[in-house]
Amino acid sequence: MANILFLNASNSSRSIHKVVLDALNPLLNQHNITYSSILDYDLPFYSEDKEREQGHPPAAKDFVELLHKQDIILLACPEHNGAPPAEFKNLYDWGTRVAAAASKSLFNQRKVIIITTSGGERGGATVANYLSTITPYHGANVVGTHSIAKFYENFVDGVPSDSAKNLLQAIANDVA
Repeated sequence: MANILFLNASNSSRSIHKVVLDALNPLLNQHNITYSSILDYDLPFYSEDKEREQGHPPAAKDFVELLHKQDIILLACPEHNGAPPAEFKNLYDWGTRVAAAASKSLFNQRKVIIITTSGGERGGATVANYLSTITPYHGANVVGTHSIAKFYENFVDGVPSDSAKNLLQAIANDVA
């Protein structure tokens, strides 16, 4: 039984990424699952000046502590103009600084599965590629990258279609 973090990198209260994570829950319920959202972390925008003057915010320390308690991280991230949301990038930046101060990396060799979705044809593939490239530099062992295109066709009223169920099973298989 693994400790798995469902990390929702969306800044929307109506996140479609949360819908995907919720749909994965029954496939992985034999594990210890913790859910976290970037909305849980109130942080100032990172700068070297703020870090020098104020130190590391408690929320950033809490985030790194949570990551380091996990065996596997399912990172569900939207794409905003080809990039992760600014709030997630900010949390990521603070997290890397907190981890480095403890002589560790942000993900500290945890398995990471990257999940993106959108209403469009590519399903957030650009941000999936970005995250699968950048996270290993910060200690992620990326074991899967999945982009779910046409969210609104594949999840009607939050219920996954047969096609979406196959994609969800592929994600769950990466946990093994």
